Amino acid sequence: LGAIVEPDARAAAAAVAETGAPILQDVTELDDGSLNAVVIATPNDTHGKIAMACAKRGLAILLEKPIAHTPEVAQEIIDICAEREVPLLIGHHRRYHNSVAEAKRLLEESAIGDLAAISAMWAARKPDDYFLENWRKEPGGGPVMINLIHDVDLLRHICGEIVSVSALTSSKSRQLNVEDTAAISIRLANGALCSVVISDATLTPWSWEAATGENPDVARSGEPVYRFMGTRGSLEFPKMRIWRSVGGVDGDWSTLLETEDLDHRTTIPMKAQLAHFLQVARGEAEPMISGADALKTLVATQAVLRAALTGEQVDIL
Repeated sequence: LGAIVEPDARAAAAAVAETGAPILQDVTELDDGSLNAVVIATPNDTHGKIAMACAKRGLAILLEKPIAHTPEVAQEIIDICAEREVPLLIGHHRRYHNSVAEAKRLLEESAIGDLAAISAMWAARKPDDYFLENWRKEPGGGPVMINLIHDVDLLRHICGEIVSVSALTSSKSRQLNVEDTAAISIRLANGALCSVVISDATLTPWSWEAATGENPDVARSGEPVYRFMGTRGSLEFPKMRIWRSVGGVDGDWSTLLETEDLDHRTTIPMKAQLAHFLQVARGEAEPMISGADALKTLVATQAVLRAALTGEQVDIL
C-alpha cells in the first residue's frame, strides 16, 4: 500500500491510524510514478472523474461497482482505459465466491433440467447511521444501485443476459428521496423468468451477506436467497442444496423429493478479488469483470429504475 487519497479529514485520520500509509488530498498527487495500481471506492457519481484521471496516469484500476452513474460515463472510462492500455477491473466481488462458479456449471450442464424460473431476495435493515452520508438519501444511493446491482450481475453471469424488466419501487418505510423497497420482474434471453424483492428497511435473514457471512458487520444466517427452478429439479443458492426426485427419475408434484447438499469451499471474496487484481495489474491475467461486462450490468440495473418510474416494461436487448 503506497498511499491513500482521502480529502475528508476524519476519514484520513482513521486511515492513518489503521494503515500508516501516506494520505494525499487528490489523485493529481499520484504523479510521481511510484505507484502502479489503484483501488477506487468512492460515491458512484465520482467514479468517472477519478477513474479517468488515474487512467491518464497509467495506473491499473480496480473500480468499485457500478462502473459509473451513467452508461455514457462508463463508456468514457472504458475508452480511455483502452486508449492508454490500462487494465480495468470492476468490483462485482460476488463472482469470486466458489459457489457462483459451481452454480453456473450446474445450470450449464442442465443438472436441474431446463431453467424455468428464479426467485431472488435481498432484504436487510441498514442501520440509521448508514444514512448520515447524504448521497445515500438521494436517487442513485438506494438499494437498487447499491444492492440489486449485485444480483443483476450474478443473474447475468450465471444464467445469461437480461432482455426486459418491469418494476415497482417504494419509499414508504424511510420516507427518503430514494427507494427503500422494490419488486422486480426479469425476463432472461434463455426464456427463464425471475422475480426479485429487495429492501434495506426490513429485518430478515434473507440477504446475500447474511447467507454467506462475507461481511462481518452482518449477522450470518446461512439461509438461501436464490432458488433456481428447473424442469427436473431445483437449486437453493448460495447454500448449494439440490432438490430432485427420489432416485433421479423424472417426476411431477406427486413425486417424493430428496436433497443433496453439495460441497463447496467458503471463499473470502474481497481477498480473492484483490489477489486477482494484482495479477491483472502485473499483466498476468485478464480482468474477470471487464468494463464492457460491467456496463451491461449497469444498463440492466438502471432499466429497473426506469421501469418503476414509467410503469412500463423496459426492453434491454
